[in-house]
Formats: sequence, structure tokens, C-alpha cells
Amino acid sequence: MSDERSGVFKFRFDSGSRTLEERENKKEVRKRLVKSFADYKVKFILFLIVTVLYSITFVIFPQKIGDIIDAFAASIIQYLLGLGDGSVFGDIIPYAVPAVIYFVANAVLSLVQGYIISDIVTSYSAKLRKRVMEKYDSLSVSFVDSADHKDIVAVMTQDVDALNQSMNLILMKLVSPAITFAVIIITQMIVDFKVGLLSIVFCLLGTGLTLLSERKERRNAQKQQKDKGDLYSEAAEFYNGLAVLQNSGKVEERKKSIQEKIKDTVAAGEKSQNVSVLQNCISELSVSLCIVFTMIVSALSMIGNGFSVGGLQCQFVYIRKLFSSVTPLSMAPGVIRTAILSAGRIFDFLDIESSENDGTELVNKTDSPDSIEFRDVSFRYSEDSRYILKDVSFAVARKGITVVSGMTGAGKTTMIKLLLGFYSPQKGQILFEGKEVSKLNREDYFSRFNIIVQGSTLFDDTIENNIAYGCENVTFAEIQRAAKLSGADDFIVRRENGYKTVFNSKSPNLSDGEIQLVLLARAFLRKREILVFDEATSGLDVVAEKKIVEALQDISKESCVIVISHRNSSLSAISNVINISESKVKLVK
Repeated sequence: MSDERSGVFKFRFDSGSRTLEERENKKEVRKRLVKSFADYKVKFILFLIVTVLYSITFVIFPQKIGDIIDAFAASIIQYLLGLGDGSVFGDIIPYAVPAVIYFVANAVLSLVQGYIISDIVTSYSAKLRKRVMEKYDSLSVSFVDSADHKDIVAVMTQDVDALNQSMNLILMKLVSPAITFAVIIITQMIVDFKVGLLSIVFCLLGTGLTLLSERKERRNAQKQQKDKGDLYSEAAEFYNGLAVLQNSGKVEERKKSIQEKIKDTVAAGEKSQNVSVLQNCISELSVSLCIVFTMIVSALSMIGNGFSVGGLQCQFVYIRKLFSSVTPLSMAPGVIRTAILSAGRIFDFLDIESSENDGTELVNKTDSPDSIEFRDVSFRYSEDSRYILKDVSFAVARKGITVVSGMTGAGKTTMIKLLLGFYSPQKGQILFEGKEVSKLNREDYFSRFNIIVQGSTLFDDTIENNIAYGCENVTFAEIQRAAKLSGADDFIVRRENGYKTVFNSKSPNLSDGEIQLVLLARAFLRKREILVFDEATSGLDVVAEKKIVEALQDISKESCVIVISHRNSSLSAISNVINISESKVKLVK
């Protein structure tokens, strides 16, 4: 569940725990998972009906085949006794036609069954994925910043996929075989109660032996996986710290340690493989013995009630199907555990209450010379951490360039996050056009800003489209003008494809400085009231920085430009400077 104070995203990973609280949690997840399929009730009922019909047609088909075998055998015996001409075609036709009909019906029902399952699982997965995405969009930036991104991404991708696969296996490999098993047992008991009872006993015995062997095999596999993990961790640590090891003269020592772990891993792998082969043989042998004993009992039972080869063949088909139906039960605990774990993580994510505060008030321009004002703002990220800002007060003019400077960690970027409403201050007010930021409509408020933050990158598209991103109905002349303002045009025109050059994020074909100039061109193209540049000129040479300053100076005649910078030497002469390391803005260290 979520912790709103710290914004930490917590998951329940220990699915094997046996505490009362976690058993109750699993029980609640199961109930909620079943309830989440309520919209598919009709399809589930249809699936059950189709599965029952499929099982019935499967039960009847071997009987028809048995009748064909008996008819064929009778004709052969009559021929050998000189009582017939050996023509069996006429005797088989009455049995063959129904057999073909049941076979086709069984195949069609199997296809319909698979289609229904696919429709249910695919539709459910799509809706669940949509809900997860909508939830992610509603989360506050403060929450996303403090959460573990790996867990969030896992929920959005791996957990939804895992639940999808698990539900497909549960329906296709557990529910459907269970219904088929029940129909066959009922049929056997109607024909001969003792045979049906023995089938149940031997099936349970074979399944029990299979479960025991697979459980032991799983333990060996887990040990082998652990040994592999230890080996990979040590190897990664060795190569990552190779320079340090070389300086300390301990390379050979670590190599020997890795070689020992390789030997242990190989030995564990060989043992696991040998045990796996042996256990599979034992499992197959146990199942085969169960089938043999069941067939013997079936044959003895038939002797007293009219033995027939076709009837014995029918029982053989039933018994084989019974064992193939109960075999998937060995994977049931793992599949159900995966489904519950994945569903629990997804539901935990959907239950997060932390969301953006979206006000209702719209921005209205005032006659004030200042558009932004911080009034005695104090902020810290959590209750047990230090204050990043303390009693900060300043105003930003509606037009002109304002530089926010200060040493690393002083709170420059934090101030921008507060200004955008990503976080709320513990004390004080942040005003835009005289209204508190928290009360403003988010979409309307954000439409006033044009922001370039640290670490921004481009899309895998042409430079032209990257500059025009977010702007509708712009001409190439406007795009080129923005590129010239940022200085990007100089290197773009030297490229073979010019503005049609496609950026490649996997193998970047633009330097960091060139990417920054393209991003600046995008900002210059988008005309907004407030432009925010977080370290926008870092990494640029003096000539490029001079061009940027000239462009900002031109834009600042009509807009408010806020520049966050460690070095403000080139901007301080033409700007208002807020140095949060000095007395103008008080900072508690």
C-alpha cells in the first residue's frame, strides 16, 4: 500500500509467508480478482457450457470408435469361421458417421472454447492496462519522484502480462481439464462404479507422485538459480571495480574466488539436471503403472459383464485423458501464486490515494508588474529531513530575465517544482498572477509555461519534427527561425539531410550540446508567457552561450524568462539575480 507522507510505494513480495495478516491479504486479493471479472459473467457461463459440451463429445467419441472396433472384430471372426465374406464396410458405416460428427463437433467446441478464453483474457488485460495508465497519469509528481520507478514500470508491464498469462493458464489448463475429468469419471461410474473409483484412486496417486517429484525438482532449480545469481553478482562486481582491484593487487585473489563459484554453479547444474531426469522417469513410470493397473482392473471387470476390445480401448482413452487432465494440477499452486501476487501488486498500485491537486480557478492577468511571487515559502521533502528552503520571498517580473543561482543542492530546481505545483510548501504561499498555484486549474496553468529541464532528450524522429513538437500549424520558416535563434541551424545545415536528419536515441548521432540547442529551438518556437531553463546553457561553448543569451534577451522583451544556472556571469549583467545562497533568499543548511 502507499504511504502518503513519504510517497513511498510498498509492495508485498513475500508470497510464501504464512502470517495470518498475509493470508487475509491473499484472501482479499482473490475476492477482488474474482470481482474484477464481474463484467465477463455471461462469457464465463458460456465458456463453462461450451467446456461441458466439449467434454461430453469427447466422452462419446471413444465409444463410437469402440463400436467400430467391435464391429470390425466381429466381421473378421465371422470371416475366419467361414460365416461371412469379410466385407466390413457396411457394418462400420452406421458407427463411423456418428463418430465423425462427434469428432468434428469436439474440434469445433475446442476452437470456440479457446476463442472465448482469449476474448475474456485479452479484453480484461486491455481494460486493466488502461486503468493502470490512467492511475499513473493521476499520480502527483511528488509521489512519482519518491517512488521506486522499477516497481511502477513492473506493475505497468510485467505484472499485467503475468496476470494475463496466469488467467489464461487457469482457464485453459486447470478449469477446462477439471470439467473434462469430472465428466469422464461420471461416465465411468455410470458404466462401472468400481472402474470409476479405481480411476480416481490411481489418478490421485499418480498426481501425488508427480507433485512430490516436481517439488523436489523445483528446490534444486532454485538452488541452481541462487548459485548463478551469486556468480553473476561477483563477476559484475569484479569487472565494475577492476581498476580498484588492479591498484590494490587483488585481481588474482578475486579471480580464484570467481572460479570456485563457477565450479559450484556447474556442479549444482549437473546435479539439478541429473535429479530432474531421474524424477521425470519416476513420474512417468508411476503414471504408466497406474494406467496399467487401471486397465487390468477394467479388463477383469469387463470379463464378467461382456468383454469387448472396443470397450477396453474406450477405457484406455478415458484413463489417458484422466491423467493428462490431472497432470496440469501440479502447476496449479505456482500459477495461482503468480496470479495472486501480480493482482495484489496491481491492486496496491490502483489503491494509491496520492494524486495531483487540480484546482478550478483559471489564470487571469493582473496589472501587477510581477507575475510570480514567493511569500515566506518553507519546504522540505519529508518530515524527518532538513528544510531545503526556509522563509523564501521574492518576486519575478512579468517581462525580463531572472537568474536563479546558487551552489549545488541549494534548492534551485526545487523552487521550479514548487512553482509548477508538483509539490506544496509546508509554509507560505506561491502566487501566479495574484492567485495561489494550488487553486489554479492545472491544464490552464501549465499552458502558460515552456520548460527545458536537465536530462531532456529528443524523440526518434527528424530534427524538424523534434523542434515542432507540441506546436500545431507551424511553417518550416518558423522552425528554421527558432533554430537560428538557438544556434542549432549552424550544425543542422551542415548535415547531409539537414532538418530531415533523424535522431537515434539508441546510438545518438547528435552530441549533448547539439541536443540542447535543438531543445532550445523547440522552446523558442513555442511562444509562452513564462520560459524556464534549468541549466539550459550548461555544456555549451562560449560562442553558443552568447547566441542563447542574445535570443533570451530578445524573447524577454515580451515574456518572463527564468534561468537556473550555476554560473550566471554572462546573464547577470542583463538580468535580475536571485542567489539563494545569499541574504536576499534565506536558506537553512
